[in-house]
Amino acid sequence: MVMPCAHWRVPKAPRPWILVSLPIPSRRPPPAFAARATRARADAQAIAGAVRQYQATFGALPDSIADLTEARTVSGTTGGPFLARVPTPPNGFTPYQYAKQGDLNFTVTSSGGGVSVTAP
Repeated sequence: MVMPCAHWRVPKAPRPWILVSLPIPSRRPPPAFAARATRARADAQAIAGAVRQYQATFGALPDSIADLTEARTVSGTTGGPFLARVPTPPNGFTPYQYAKQGDLNFTVTSSGGGVSVTAP
């Protein structure tokens, strides 16, 4: 039997490296939800545009979203309908809410999945 020299070392087996892949949470919603949020935002802007047309025609804000879907005569001025129908919100979103804020300002909102859309 041969004895190893003091300066001779037995090589150790290489240590296996373990690569771990950790998912990094994204702050962006998934693409399908982002598309629904974009649609909800576009619908809210369309409703807000109809409210502005109503206001330009009659000189006042409508009392509700339903007022936008009917022809009306106010103080001798006839106008409308300004929307054919109130848009149906995308899946996961609440129905569109219209709120007057004084005589000149208003908001149209809907929310879903932690995202809220508001117009104007």
